[in-house]
Amino acid sequence: MQELLLLEPYPYSIDSNEMKRFLYIVLFLIIAAASCKKNETENPFDCINRADNSNPDFGAINEDNFAFLHESVFKPTCANSGCHDGTFEPEFRSISSAYNSLVNHPVISNDETNSYSKRVTPGNYNESFLYARLTEFIPNTSGIMPLEVDQNSDWNTLSSTYISLIQSWITAGAPDMYGNLPGQGDTNLPPSIDGLVILPENNTTSPYARDPDEIGLTPILVDAAIIDVWVLVTDDQLASLDVPVTELKSAATISALTTATSVAYSNSSTLNALDFSGNNTTFYHKTSLDLSGYSSGDVIYLRNILNDGEQDLDVEIPSENSSTVITSIFLGLFLSFQSCKKEEPSPFPEIEFISISATEVVEFENQLEVIISYSDVNGDLGTIDADDLTIKVKDSRLDDFDWYHVPPLAPNSEELEIEGTFSIHLNPLFLLGNGDEENTNFSIQLKDRAQNWSNQITTPTVSIRDSL
Repeated sequence: MQELLLLEPYPYSIDSNEMKRFLYIVLFLIIAAASCKKNETENPFDCINRADNSNPDFGAINEDNFAFLHESVFKPTCANSGCHDGTFEPEFRSISSAYNSLVNHPVISNDETNSYSKRVTPGNYNESFLYARLTEFIPNTSGIMPLEVDQNSDWNTLSSTYISLIQSWITAGAPDMYGNLPGQGDTNLPPSIDGLVILPENNTTSPYARDPDEIGLTPILVDAAIIDVWVLVTDDQLASLDVPVTELKSAATISALTTATSVAYSNSSTLNALDFSGNNTTFYHKTSLDLSGYSSGDVIYLRNILNDGEQDLDVEIPSENSSTVITSIFLGLFLSFQSCKKEEPSPFPEIEFISISATEVVEFENQLEVIISYSDVNGDLGTIDADDLTIKVKDSRLDDFDWYHVPPLAPNSEELEIEGTFSIHLNPLFLLGNGDEENTNFSIQLKDRAQNWSNQITTPTVSIRDSL
């Protein structure tokens, strides 16, 4: 017998042009004894662990790398709410935003004699305002940084070590995470890569994962087939879509990358995924590689070629200057179905987009219905505590997520494999700006009681037209 559960949402509202938008969600979850799946015939695809795009562990990287400084210092200590999270410069939410708003970046405040011109002056920490703000009180400023330390930061314990690492990084020329030097006084920094996602061809919901049996910056496990490579291109001056040169090389060895033929990235579609810093963002650059000629155990190296039109030479990521550890970020390892070992079932919930009732709506008139399927091997979806919000929905036009409570989905909170469907009803949308038409989509993600997040799914684009 099937049981139908109705979940009441926590509505979230914003004011826009003296109107309130309420986003309601109605979830119909069907759980049946028949839906608790059995392991019958072994599926050869089961041994490929696919999860929400897994990022490198930059805490395991060399301490002299800027990505380590961001992971250990700038993000947990400085990118706190209302401070350097985009509220004030420098902006420390991602690796690239932190680097671009520090290196060769003009200062806004200064000491009484205007001793500093840049936040970080490559090669000279004594002329770097960042170093001064961390080590001494400067009049006309708010004080020695950081002003407050969050609980998830170990700054109070390791501040002397971190300051020494920052000093050494500046003295070494303030290289980016790939080992590329910015140049003295160059206010236009080269473009960079701040995210990588690899998926099966034409798939946008099941990224290949990094090796779960290794620690640190591990290779991505891929099939010997056609794959889609997505990268997040960033630049200190241009929007991602405006960087004119974006190409990819691939080869079976690092040395072969030098003479490998490059293929251009396309920016005709988008993907919502996590950047290297764990922020949900939009990827615009995609290309496909036919890897069907590779065998189990083979590796493939990737190198990105970028130029924002201001550099005399193209930027290579990773480059010849990149460490072996950094190069492994762009490393793929091939599996064959016959030789891959049987892995334990993934503890992460999985959701899949099924349908949306319309892709063109008139504001205030059309209600949307989004249908999604879910599955979880442990059945630990939903909580008894009504204040525990475990599903989030985001309108791409807005910065914040809407959060909702999900009650326990397994009978008597038992641990068993479950599956079902969500039917999400969205109240009529309206235009946020002054134009006659806007486009949006909705990203949805679910977490279990162990705090494991599902993959993120994104609806197709919905066009909203003026009601007049």
